[in-house]
Amino acid sequence: MPHPVTQPDSCPRLIFTGTASVPRTVHAFRNRHLTVGRAPECDLRLDDPQVSNVHAVLRRSDGATSLKDKGSTNGTWLNSVRIDGTYHRLRDGDVIRFGSVEAVFHAPFGTTTAVPPRPTPDPPAGPPVPASEAHFNSDRQWGKVINNVLRDQYNHHVQEIHERRDGFLREIAAARTRARWVIAIGLAAFLTGMALGFAVFRRFITGFTADWECIARGDTRCWDGSLPSPFGPTIGGMPLILIAMALNAGGIICMLVGFVRHIVAASRRRSVESALNQPLSPPPIWSP
Repeated sequence: MPHPVTQPDSCPRLIFTGTASVPRTVHAFRNRHLTVGRAPECDLRLDDPQVSNVHAVLRRSDGATSLKDKGSTNGTWLNSVRIDGTYHRLRDGDVIRFGSVEAVFHAPFGTTTAVPPRPTPDPPAGPPVPASEAHFNSDRQWGKVINNVLRDQYNHHVQEIHERRDGFLREIAAARTRARWVIAIGLAAFLTGMALGFAVFRRFITGFTADWECIARGDTRCWDGSLPSPFGPTIGGMPLILIAMALNAGGIICMLVGFVRHIVAASRRRSVESALNQPLSPPPIWSP
């Protein structure tokens, strides 16, 4: 583990970007030598399978900090370049990778390590472009020390927003499907009630017409002296016409509920689709 730090502002720091095994932390050190590795006796222990027992060494001398590899299996990388067993001077903003564990070196203000980044040659000029032609090629782009932590945070933020919106759209689609089923059930109940009501009415008209013909002929043998009931036969002690009316009322209620749910789901979908066209809010920026 690193030695205690009494004046963190005057000490170099390693800002670890964080992995599954090594959390996002900041380590400051004041001792002249700092061993990095997986072994318990290392000054800075990284419990990661890609890190060797004694992976690398950092050395402070005359206000400058240097780094060298200790023959690690997966290598020590400085700004995406694998280094050997000789000391390499670190500058503020250098990206160091111990195996798969990445950290950014930060030198405090006022030290010799906090110097401008390493100069890079200017990119070669491309061929001249005639004024009459339009070209959209960007040729080659150059960067000095590029840290992708914020890019990864932004990509994760965008992916999370898209997953939430996709889940919300799936919920809306499921709600619209349920609304359609409610409408279909209500329509089926209403049509069943109408069919039963029509059957009762037809049975009543047929019986009434037959009895009236018997009365008109004066034939009392075909008429028992009673008229057919307009409510139809009873089922379980309830007239059939009441069952038909209950089905009609229930079907109408189901259809109304289904239409309302469908309208609400369609309105929510339009709101989400409108929000998809808005620019994304910036992600929260982590700072050590």
